[in-house]
Amino acid sequence: MYEAIPKLIKISGLSAGNKFVKVRLKDGRTIECQADCFGETEIEDEAFVDDLRVLLKDGGSEILIEDDIEEVIG
Repeated sequence: MYEAIPKLIKISGLSAGNKFVKVRLKDGRTIECQADCFGETEIEDEAFVDDLRVLLKDGGSEILIEDDIEEVIG
């Protein structure tokens, strides 16, 4: 399972201790976030992928899946 989500795991590890991590997304945005909790998102008819809910530095939250992430900057 964890081999399939290395970027999500990296975000989780780097944000330990309430640190914010810079992440470049494939949609062109760069966000600063910290991991909140893992879950699953339905992407197609009964197909599920692992996701990570992140808390954004500027407030709010977002759900990320591995395919959303271009690069975990650190």
